[in-house]
Amino acid sequence: MNKNYVHLGVILNCVLVMSAVAGPAADAPLSFPDALFAEKDYYRAITEYKRVAHLHPATDVAANARYMIGLSYFRGEKWDAAQAAFQQLNRMEVPDPLARRALLMMGECAYRNGDYGTALDLFQTFAVEHPEDPKAEDAGMRMAQSYVHLEKEPFAVQQAERMITQDPPSERVARMHTALQEIDRIPRKSPRLAGALSAVLPGAGQLYTGRSGDALLSFLLNSGLIIAAVVAFNNDEPVAGGLIAAVELTWYSGNIYGAVNAAHKYNRDQRSRFIENLDFQCGIMKD
Repeated sequence: MNKNYVHLGVILNCVLVMSAVAGPAADAPLSFPDALFAEKDYYRAITEYKRVAHLHPATDVAANARYMIGLSYFRGEKWDAAQAAFQQLNRMEVPDPLARRALLMMGECAYRNGDYGTALDLFQTFAVEHPEDPKAEDAGMRMAQSYVHLEKEPFAVQQAERMITQDPPSERVARMHTALQEIDRIPRKSPRLAGALSAVLPGAGQLYTGRSGDALLSFLLNSGLIIAAVVAFNNDEPVAGGLIAAVELTWYSGNIYGAVNAAHKYNRDQRSRFIENLDFQCGIMKD
């Protein structure tokens, strides 16, 4: 009889020890991938979140794991993969806060990926469907930035005007509103003028857009080819002159095209600097 009691006691002790070891893991299946995420080991975290989602299907734990998969891709700057993960979550029946955040993050992924039209649509949907959400303000500000990227500055100003009428507007909305009043002062270069200048004098359009190195190269190449073609024709070498002239025509056309592109790039860079300054001043979509 005593031996039976001893055996029973040993078994109970074993059960208690195993429960103590397994308990925390069972109660917190996301603890390990969360730790990896906190350590910025995003790709190992994704694998562990996928494991959790597989072992706990159709539960809130799985929904949270899928959200964290998207966030891990996002932190790893894999915008397409992150957007796909959030989009999959958005199509599922998940608790409202997660579905809401997934929609917002879909917009942010599109924005970071340079797909400003899609980002604008998603942020607008979020702002309309969830006007009381604390992140609705971020969505509205991202809408204004998307309009600037899309070269629709008047719409950006209108968006700021709508937001400033909130009672009371936040300090960062006021800063954005003030900044957007100065949007017409963003330095710009005319692509048409750049092309015309390079058509008249190769390299002049590049010089106009601030690319002095390209301007000098374009001028020297085109001038050299023109001189070489003239010399060939003057020396009664029409075949050589024709070939050189054909090469020069290609370089001359490229010089005009390059000047137009340089103006567009200059304008994009100036808009990007303006928007980066908005991000810095307003703290948009900061975790």
